[in-house]
Amino acid sequence: MYLVIRYFLRKKLGIPREYPYRYISKKHKTVEIVLSAVCYAAFLAVCIIFDWYRYRYINFYFFGLLGLVVQSFRLFMEIKYNKESKHYLLSLVDYFFTIFMLIAGLIFLPLK
Repeated sequence: MYLVIRYFLRKKLGIPREYPYRYISKKHKTVEIVLSAVCYAAFLAVCIIFDWYRYRYINFYFFGLLGLVVQSFRLFMEIKYNKESKHYLLSLVDYFFTIFMLIAGLIFLPLK
């Protein structure tokens, strides 16, 4: 469903594919890479501190929340500095899909 929404949104608005991801500015690229590195380091630290197998669902949610932090920054930069490209709409779909998956995980996956 997510891929279908992205596909039709991309076709309807005429948003070209961007591989690899094009950053708005050099500062955006630097901050996003540093933010991603800090988030992944924090995730690895949580996995080491807590037993991975015993607390795997908590680690899953923590990883999802760190992904939301990075996506929030990307969405902010696209809305503020590159609104005319409409690429921020795809980032908004990604953001809400991640939130939806975290809520579905809370509902359907047991917290142990």
